[in-house]
Order: sequence, then C-alpha cells, then structure tokens
Amino acid sequence: MASPTETQVIPTPVLLTGLTDLLGTHGPFNAMTLHLYQNNIVLGRSTVLSNLTEANFTGYAAVASYTWSTPYVDVDGSALAIGADEAFIATAATPSNQVYGYYFTDSGATMLLAAYAFAAPVAIAGIGQAVTVVPFMRYSGT
Repeated sequence: MASPTETQVIPTPVLLTGLTDLLGTHGPFNAMTLHLYQNNIVLGRSTVLSNLTEANFTGYAAVASYTWSTPYVDVDGSALAIGADEAFIATAATPSNQVYGYYFTDSGATMLLAAYAFAAPVAIAGIGQAVTVVPFMRYSGT
C-alpha cells in the first residue's frame, strides 16, 4: 500500500479560514463544553469520552458554551485561537481529585472533541485550591 510522500503546504489564509469555520456557528467546535478529568490516561487519537473520568471535587462545574478569541497566526505558522482563562476552585476539602488535564465535549456532553494533558497533575484536596486553564485550539492543516 502506498503512502503519500509529498510535502503538503496549506496557505496561512486558508488555515485561518479553516479554524474560523471549525469554531463558527455550524462548525464542530461551536458551543463546546469545557471539563476537567481526574484519571491518569495517555491521550491519543483513539481516546473517547468514556475513557475520561470527569473531576468531581466540590465547587467544580463544567463550563458550557465556551468562547474563543478570533483565530490568528501563531509563531509556528499554524492558526491559533485562545480561550478565556477558567479557574475551577474547590469549595470543600472532599472529595479530593488529582486533575490530569481538561477536555471539550459537544454541548450535550455526548462526544469528545479535544483533550489536553497537563505536564503534571494538579492536586485538589482543600478549600480554595484550584485548577486554572487557558485553553487553546490550534489548526495546522496537517
């Protein structure tokens, strides 16, 4: 079976249009819901929603209808949109969680759309402890 060996180049304006469309009203990344997950998993293209265990510390709530900046060209030439920072703050000591990352689902929370792993897990075991994320959506066209 042959594999493509040629180099692909997608012009920057097309990358920006692509990410804009993905985040737009009719795109798959429109009105996503932001969640935290508390299980230690190696993320990959075969990861599905049921592989993630949502955080459940007191005070945690997923963020519905998440919004993004206007896509722009990042230093690596990819299209990038940045989301608003979100702080998930514990309001009780239990249950404690080890938070390994965050993920996005569709608005009905039935399908995984994107997932991100932290470099190191964040322990939540007391009132006032928090996990803060600044989500991003990168589109490179590859």
